[in-house]
Amino acid sequence: MRRAAQLGLMTVQGFQLQGMLLLLDASTSLACTAVGIGREVSSTGYPMVTHSEDGELATNDIRLIRVPRKRWPAGSLRPLYYYEWGYPRIVSSQHSPETAPVGDQQETEPIGH
Repeated sequence: MRRAAQLGLMTVQGFQLQGMLLLLDASTSLACTAVGIGREVSSTGYPMVTHSEDGELATNDIRLIRVPRKRWPAGSLRPLYYYEWGYPRIVSSQHSPETAPVGDQQETEPIGH
């Protein structure tokens, strides 16, 4: 019986140690969060996907941006932008109203289509 109690205590201490190590590692990790919502559970009936940068070495653009749905003609090309670290990640009134230029910001030039 004593041996079983010792093993139980070691298991609890092991879990505590693992939990502490996990928390210590979490504070130094570079993490992201992605969320996907299917059309069956969304209030609008449309699927939604979002992603956030939770902790990188540079200041992040942490704005939650809504990119409106568009219907493009066949053969249309989407502009591609170089990923900028920090704020603002992209300045483009074509991309979304929330990424339109503010103050003296200049539109980001696409690197291709």
